[in-house]
Amino acid sequence: MCRDVLDEFEQYDREQTEAIERLPRCSVCGEPIQGDILFEIHGELYCEDCIDDCRKYVDEYIND
Repeated sequence: MCRDVLDEFEQYDREQTEAIERLPRCSVCGEPIQGDILFEIHGELYCEDCIDDCRKYVDEYIND
């Protein structure tokens, strides 16, 4: 019984690893994009975290 559970887990783990390997990869961090959305800019793909890291506010660029 215990071996059956271990075999099922190993099969599940293999399937999950294979599924992740098929995902598109972020052009910045190189990680598989696992979220629900991605960004495509000029043919390059970006994950949400890398896009957030690039976010700037106009106020930062206004000269006082």
